[in-house]
Amino acid sequence: MTPNEQKKAAKDFVARWKAAEGNEQRESNSFWIELCMNVLGIANPTQQLDFERKVKGRRIDVFYEDRSILIENKSRGVDLDEPEQRGKDRRGNVRWVTPFEQAKWYADNITPRSVMPKWIITCNFDEIRIYDLDREDAETSYETITLDELPDQYHRLSFFTRKENSRLEREKQLSVKAGEVVGKLYDSFSKAYRDIENDEREQRSLNILITRIVFLLFAEDAELLHERDAFYKYLKNFQVNHMRQALIDLFSVLKTPKEERDPYIDPDLAAFPYVNGGLFEADIIIPQFDENTRFILLQEASAEFDWKDISPTIFGAVFESTLNPETRRAGGMHYTSIENIHKLTGPLFYDALKDELTAIEGAATEKERKFKLQAFRT
Repeated sequence: MTPNEQKKAAKDFVARWKAAEGNEQRESNSFWIELCMNVLGIANPTQQLDFERKVKGRRIDVFYEDRSILIENKSRGVDLDEPEQRGKDRRGNVRWVTPFEQAKWYADNITPRSVMPKWIITCNFDEIRIYDLDREDAETSYETITLDELPDQYHRLSFFTRKENSRLEREKQLSVKAGEVVGKLYDSFSKAYRDIENDEREQRSLNILITRIVFLLFAEDAELLHERDAFYKYLKNFQVNHMRQALIDLFSVLKTPKEERDPYIDPDLAAFPYVNGGLFEADIIIPQFDENTRFILLQEASAEFDWKDISPTIFGAVFESTLNPETRRAGGMHYTSIENIHKLTGPLFYDALKDELTAIEGAATEKERKFKLQAFRT
């Protein structure tokens, strides 16, 4: 869409909505679908926008998860500064909140936390207010666009369409970067093996070693171990000539239930949890470290990189590419896009499962949510 076409579309949008009733219940969905599709040029907005998403028994008007945007829409004539009665607090007192405060409650309580919005928008059909939650004074430093101003100000809504604002795009870039780090680890370790080109056991050992290390890098950043940066803090205490044995000892502890461990092992090792599932079961060949391998693992892969936000969808393919000798010889990282993956998995099972999980996460009470989550997991 050219700027002139977009401006004309904005004028048509304004004319239509100035003549509309502006009823929150009946028209807010249409308002945002038309604005996104006709003015901002977003393809298939009904697939992008989540209407009435539940959060602890309450419902968000519009949630654009991929662009981290949460919208609270009110009817025409409602003052966006005026508090409204919204239920009662735990002591039975009436709660009075502004539209922003209502939206902020949704933002603070939405699950999973990884989709917490960056932007809040409040709207009454005649005025659109934009709040950037990264700002300390977000509630008072909002921007305003009136409906009449839209043909000249629609560019201020460009965060709806900017590629760098896409959560999926950020995950993709992070996952590809993670793949590059893994590739460096793979190359550095492979040089330490004696006959990696011909020995199948060495090749298998290298792949399992890298898989275990990536698991621990993710686990320490996702706080799945006993403390954040646990893997890094353990390994950094060892000089290069002792790191091989440090890994052997750690892998042995991770595959052993706590009640079966040697009661006299080092407390730093004893603190690590038991990891079931068989990842640490097999005996593998672990080569000696050199200073380069130590630096890549401790600095580039652990201290300087946060693994918790990578996309499993993309990283799985990048990781497989890293561990595939034929792919590595060809050069470059290869992955199937999330969009293409979801074209297949979405209609088959993923969309239904995601909708079911979202509904469960929106349950009103913690007890109900926990019960339903356990049933869902089973």
